[in-house]
Amino acid sequence: MQRYRRCVTVVSRTVFCIKNKLVNYIKPMWRWDITADYAMKKIFTFMLLVFGALSVWAESFVKDNICYIIEDDIQVTATAIGTSPSGEVTIPEFITDNGTAYMVTKVDFFGVTDVTRLNLPRSIKEIGEQAFYGAEKLEYINWAQITALQTIGERAFVYSGLKEVTLPFNVRTVGENAFSGCEQLTTLTIQTMYLTELADNVFANCTNLKSLDLSTTHIQKIGNDAFYGCSALKTVKLPLLTLTEIGETAFAGCTSLTQFTIPNTVTKLGKQFLAWNTNLTTITTQSYSPCTATSDTFDGIDKNKVTLMVPVGAVAQYRRANGWKDFINITDGVQAVENVSADTQAPAKYMIDGNIYVRHAAKTYTLIGAEVNR
Repeated sequence: MQRYRRCVTVVSRTVFCIKNKLVNYIKPMWRWDITADYAMKKIFTFMLLVFGALSVWAESFVKDNICYIIEDDIQVTATAIGTSPSGEVTIPEFITDNGTAYMVTKVDFFGVTDVTRLNLPRSIKEIGEQAFYGAEKLEYINWAQITALQTIGERAFVYSGLKEVTLPFNVRTVGENAFSGCEQLTTLTIQTMYLTELADNVFANCTNLKSLDLSTTHIQKIGNDAFYGCSALKTVKLPLLTLTEIGETAFAGCTSLTQFTIPNTVTKLGKQFLAWNTNLTTITTQSYSPCTATSDTFDGIDKNKVTLMVPVGAVAQYRRANGWKDFINITDGVQAVENVSADTQAPAKYMIDGNIYVRHAAKTYTLIGAEVNR
């Protein structure tokens, strides 16, 4: 009976919340000049509230205007279902209900709130799918303190107002579209070495993001449209030793880019991966042997205007290679050092920023044997 009363209490709160939110989410769509994108965001966010209400039939309780859904004997998920938190919100690491202490390990369904700053506990392991979808007022999350965070779900922060994003050291998975449409985002820091792929559309249309430094990460693949439409992006540093694939239109529409460097580890380029970057003047490739490209790999690039910089002595190879040969201006000057062996278990040499390093057994060394943290 006690569990039943809890469910009824939370669902009744949710119904009240839906009643109050309904006019605010539906009424703006009556305007004749509303955009389709805005209308879809409103409809989808409202649907999240409704589906969130249906999901709360699980045992749950409310403390300090936060709803906690009990996952098992020791863990709960913090949500805003049926509640209306606003301003700065702090979620505790542990929460007690009826004498039982639970650890807060997941946060979900906060997208329809007026929260501006969110302080999450270090115990958080997961941020759920669409957790902060449409949270336009959310500007800050205490990323540095969420040391246990491993998973950020698909569309977790779509259209949110975040200004800074840091992926902490233990993050392993970031879902598709996780941060797409975050137009206020200016700073992105990736600390984790466990993340090997940037998913499709993950930072698409972050129109205020000005720089991207992935050089010390272990990213192996950048997905389709990962940074599509990041129109303020001026500098890009890709992973130096691990990147093998750049997806379709991954950096298309990044109209502030003037230069782009492709590491010598890349073996596959998606079609139109740099399309419509009208200010692009130079593409530099560090590999002596041209990586796989097709006739549409460089579509959307003005190959009469953009200069292709290749390693010393490699011009002839690039003039014969499919896709690459379409560039009118191909010139050498890049000092590249190819892998000593095709065997991935054998040591390999790389030229990075004019210095030679040896990569072996997942570690990097200088030529005199000193290990470096790259």
